[in-house]
Amino acid sequence: FGSSFVLFWLSCAVTPRWLGTFFRAQSGAMKHITLKVSGMTCGACSSTVEAALANTEGVQQASVSCVTHLAVVEGDVDPSDLVEVVDAVGFDAVVDQVRDIGEEAGDDVVVELKVSGMTCAACSGTVERHLQSLDGVREATVSLVLSKAFVVLAADALRTPEDVMEEIELVGFDAEVVLVQRGSAAAGRAVLNVRVEADQLVAATAGALSMPGVLAVTPAVDARLSITYDPRRQGARRLLAVLAKAHGAVHALAPPDEGPHEAHAKDLRRDLVRAAFPALLVLAVAFMAPAAGVQRAVWGTFGRPFVGNLDLLTLGLFGLATPVQLVFGWRFHVAAAKALRRKSPNMDVLVSTATGIAYTYSAAILCICLLSPPSVHSAQMAVATVHFFAMCPVLITVVLMGKFLEARAKVQAVSSVAELTVRA
Repeated sequence: FGSSFVLFWLSCAVTPRWLGTFFRAQSGAMKHITLKVSGMTCGACSSTVEAALANTEGVQQASVSCVTHLAVVEGDVDPSDLVEVVDAVGFDAVVDQVRDIGEEAGDDVVVELKVSGMTCAACSGTVERHLQSLDGVREATVSLVLSKAFVVLAADALRTPEDVMEEIELVGFDAEVVLVQRGSAAAGRAVLNVRVEADQLVAATAGALSMPGVLAVTPAVDARLSITYDPRRQGARRLLAVLAKAHGAVHALAPPDEGPHEAHAKDLRRDLVRAAFPALLVLAVAFMAPAAGVQRAVWGTFGRPFVGNLDLLTLGLFGLATPVQLVFGWRFHVAAAKALRRKSPNMDVLVSTATGIAYTYSAAILCICLLSPPSVHSAQMAVATVHFFAMCPVLITVVLMGKFLEARAKVQAVSSVAELTVRA
């Protein structure tokens, strides 16, 4: 009787949970749930969240990335329960997306595009909002740091990747299709470079390809593998762990050089160095010298009329300001024209307008003084307009310095993101 009572008690305790799992499996209500998790700062944080989610009843698979701050869970579970689980381990989470796995659009087209010309958050925001407004686009995200756009096209959409590229070009940016992938509704791509043992190269390639979220594996020389994966479905840390367990020593390699970002930073540095000398000279002559009490007569020959009512000092400042305005500042004028064409004014419009008006006004005054008969009034007008000439090279140089610092920070950010991806 005692043994029968124990068996009855165990059946009562175990059967409800077992039956619940059985009926959930039979119901086919498996979900693909994406959570946005905030507060994660390292691989240990994402490991804690991933372990908590994986141990939740009803969860079949869980993957967390501290790079994208996303948790992807597959199973028959209430999304609100997952939020509570994440909160319980000390992090904040909100539900980003929920869909039934059975209804997952296997023919959805994921398009990755390289976007050139974005210089600030306003640019990436403009592209992202435009893409999200298009018919047939399920999801669109644009990364300013990576200079890429990730777009998910619905299976029944009439748009092609080339149409998306043209839409980006319509708002004033250059675009190039990098990757087109079917059967995944999670837009995103990351690359992990690893080195394996030479005799394990083929086996590691096959093993990596069999893992969920891996898009492509490219073997290279020196027993290296370049693994392209979706960070919303798979993490680099998990990839390394699985490969190391199955194929021995696996070492993550440093990310490749971010050529386009560094090239942009070098271009800005070149223009900044070239514009700095005339800008500093104009600043010293037009602003600092008068502020220090230096009179016009101190300049001697340079302060006397040379052509018409214009002296050499004014003509020299005009010669220094012109190349800065029309050569080194040309990037701002082009970017401003594109911004106005897409009806999204930004800092480039402000810089181009301010310097353009000042330069045009000063040039017009100089022409008037040059064509007018010699007089004290004309000479005073020419001297007064020097301040407007001085503003152009100084302002452009200061903004170039800001752009250069921003570009250098972007290079460092891309490198940091790539390194974090290896640890994610």
